[in-house]
Amino acid sequence: MFLAVSCEGTQEEREIHVESVSIEPEEITVKAGDTASLAAVVVPENATNKNVGWYSEDNSIVTVDNDGSLTAVSVGETRVFIVTEDGSKTAYCGVTVVDKDIPVESITVDPDNLSMVVGDIVALSVRMFPENATGKSVVWTSSDESVASVDEDGKVEGTGIGEADITVSSEQWGKSAVCHVTVGDNYVAVTGVAVSPANMTLEIGEQGKFTALIYPSYATEQSVTWATLDPDVASVSDDGTVTALSSGVAFITATTEDGGFSSYSKAAVTGGDVVPEEWVLVPAGTFMMGSPETEENRMESEVQHEVTISRDFYISKYEVTNSQFADFLNEAGIGQDGMGEVTYPDKGTEVTETRQLIMDSSLDAGLGGQYDFGVHWDAEASMWKPADGCDNYPVIFVTWYGAMAYAAHKGGCLPTEAQWEYACRAGSSTAYFWGETSSEQNEYGWCYTIGDKAISVRLHPVGGKSPNGWGIYDMVGNVCELCLDWDGDYPEGPVTDPVGPDTGEWRILRGSCFLTGGPYSRSAYRDGYHADNQGAYVGFRIVKY
Repeated sequence: MFLAVSCEGTQEEREIHVESVSIEPEEITVKAGDTASLAAVVVPENATNKNVGWYSEDNSIVTVDNDGSLTAVSVGETRVFIVTEDGSKTAYCGVTVVDKDIPVESITVDPDNLSMVVGDIVALSVRMFPENATGKSVVWTSSDESVASVDEDGKVEGTGIGEADITVSSEQWGKSAVCHVTVGDNYVAVTGVAVSPANMTLEIGEQGKFTALIYPSYATEQSVTWATLDPDVASVSDDGTVTALSSGVAFITATTEDGGFSSYSKAAVTGGDVVPEEWVLVPAGTFMMGSPETEENRMESEVQHEVTISRDFYISKYEVTNSQFADFLNEAGIGQDGMGEVTYPDKGTEVTETRQLIMDSSLDAGLGGQYDFGVHWDAEASMWKPADGCDNYPVIFVTWYGAMAYAAHKGGCLPTEAQWEYACRAGSSTAYFWGETSSEQNEYGWCYTIGDKAISVRLHPVGGKSPNGWGIYDMVGNVCELCLDWDGDYPEGPVTDPVGPDTGEWRILRGSCFLTGGPYSRSAYRDGYHADNQGAYVGFRIVKY
């Protein structure tokens, strides 16, 4: 799960040359004697010298002046060219000059009588006389949209039983033609479904109602089955009425009886208790870090070696939540840009800088809002808040710097990679802290399993699964977790309280997440993550002494 990032630097001011030029429009038809305007489009837009020259290929057909204004002289076809002063880039616009208006004398529509069934779509065609007439745009209308509708291209759709007239009219010349349509009965299959509204926010105990929108709306079978994927958060009745039960986000689905099409909406439930900041005492001890060469799916970087943790420490019982992180952001005075001061170790010394700490999860445009389960900037209140219903979800879109700043604010630190694995194993020496195979992973974490429906692959509130042997929750699944260390090779011999290399390219990332599972849930699995990255699948917990 290594991610590449790029860094922006400063550039000295320089002349910006023209790369290309084009004309808008690329083709144009003008009546003889009329004028029209062409526009030059220079790329890049911030080119230093955007001066251009214009000329006509045939001045007997069309002339053009220096600002792109052309005059149609006589009937014919020619081209108007443009050339840039910088680099002599060229482009042209095809120009057709036509005679002045030729009136439409009559219109016909084919067919002029049509029989169809509900759900059918038939395209009508129109002819105008004379064929060289000008102003041929038309308007289509229906005398009864509940029986037959028509679009701007003359496509007629049977929407209900009955009769209707479809009329095509010349906008300019006042001519028209009519097709008489008869729509009969027929079974119409469902082709899809949507749930409205797309999102709903309720307080605990409140009710709201979702509506299933069947496609097409005139489908014969309109029945749907409602279900909730999160029955602890919200229930749903047979008519789509949702009852909010506890804080969280419930996915409510509607499935059509005809065709089995499904769609969903989200019901965010606010209120209720937030997960407290709790700690688990981890005793000092010695363990084998990494994996034996015989372990299935092991990686070469997991060199097994003896590690001693020399003193007891406390680790977060749960992953840090949106509620906890939003409180920190507000207490630290972090503004809408998510920037803040952070102190961290690098190259054997402590560095203090202003860095990106967090991103508003509602800005997750690249993912279409699919993972909007983080914190939001409330512009009206000028403060950070969890997304509706997401107080107890693990914070996401947080950088390594944001995790470090939070830890310092709480008087702690990110766990070292050794502390994390020691706490994860909880005294176990097997591939997974519960055994040698991943078959039980869904008892201990929200992990991806092959065959899961896409709607099921998502975040959940912390602490929803069983803890490991030391009472620590979500050490697999939900979100991967950031550690203090730079990524680097393990030592081959015994070590005490290792902290990783002095510097590097990536910070250590541990554990599986809701997008992964199986071998990624092994206690020895390790990955890297750039400190500036903000991911929908990355969070953290902290340690203190």
